[in-house]
Amino acid sequence: MEKQPGVKQGYNQWAQQYDTDNNPLLALEEQVIPQLWGDVKNKVIADLGCGTGRNTVKLLTAGATVEAVDFSEKMLDKARRKTDGNNVTFHCMDLTEQLHFRKGQFDGLLINLVLEHIEKLEPIFSECKRITRNGGFILVSEMHPMMRLKDAQASYRNFDNKKKIRLPSVPHKTGDYIRAARKNQLKIEHIGEHKPDAELLNNYQRAKKYKNWPMLFTLKLTV
Repeated sequence: MEKQPGVKQGYNQWAQQYDTDNNPLLALEEQVIPQLWGDVKNKVIADLGCGTGRNTVKLLTAGATVEAVDFSEKMLDKARRKTDGNNVTFHCMDLTEQLHFRKGQFDGLLINLVLEHIEKLEPIFSECKRITRNGGFILVSEMHPMMRLKDAQASYRNFDNKKKIRLPSVPHKTGDYIRAARKNQLKIEHIGEHKPDAELLNNYQRAKKYKNWPMLFTLKLTV
């Protein structure tokens, strides 16, 4: 196993193969998340940690205006190529710092597969609350903590030598996310634990070890 790069460096390296990695967790998330955000037509949504724009594109297709944020320039480059530039603005920002958005600017906010790389949850939940209007939603998804029992962690294969590279991550528990939400007086609308279904197990070889095992944790909050 190669020496761990930092999170930003790792995602810059991962960007070239992120969309072709046959990652079952991404496939599962793409089944679940659009069902949870509901009707976003004509709404302004922040996609924090947008990566290569998987959810950004779906939000645009659903009629939303999107502010998409990531601190990986290479991931953002991939995301930009998937859109025509209409109704979307991309920002290179670090989510651990104050975001350059107005109070109550967004009708809703996504922060997907990001928080495992952030040690302190309460400050980022506070910032998400600040930029979301009253009555708006915050939709969180993360690799389920149970995945660590099967030695799962955000990781990829080096494009050149195929060696596995693990990115630094924090072993948050589901209760940690819930406590951070409650500390910020956010209302919990949904808590979900999602297993791979038969179709995903059939289509993704890497999913087979997680049969009947929770892979994805989701949390929908209301401001």
